[in-house]
Amino acid sequence: MKYIKYSLIAFAILVIICHVPFVGKSILYEIDSGRFKYSNIDGSYTSIQGFGFKDAFYTRNSLPPLSDPKLSAPKAQQIYRLYKINWLCFWRWQYYIVSSLKFEYKDWKEIEKHRVPYEKDNYRQDF
Repeated sequence: MKYIKYSLIAFAILVIICHVPFVGKSILYEIDSGRFKYSNIDGSYTSIQGFGFKDAFYTRNSLPPLSDPKLSAPKAQQIYRLYKINWLCFWRWQYYIVSSLKFEYKDWKEIEKHRVPYEKDNYRQDF
């Protein structure tokens, strides 16, 4: 019984440490860089979340400006996350709550079928 109690306390401390702002972001940067991808329905806008020191978590307001003519159609303005949420990865909980849950999930295979041609020089297409 003591072993279970100490294990739960250690786990709780680990979870708390992972969600301290500077520590949590460093963990995301080391473990999860390049995993969190976003796109609109036709792939004209794609983005990969960075977790550098000055990178903020993605929100609806931080993603593409609505004045872009390529994204003027309401359907093209909807941004989707291309990754599934895994609640077992406790170091991501803060990011999931703050950012991920605000975006609907869409499988990349569905978007890739209707994707506009990829342009390497297009700053709106990371991948």
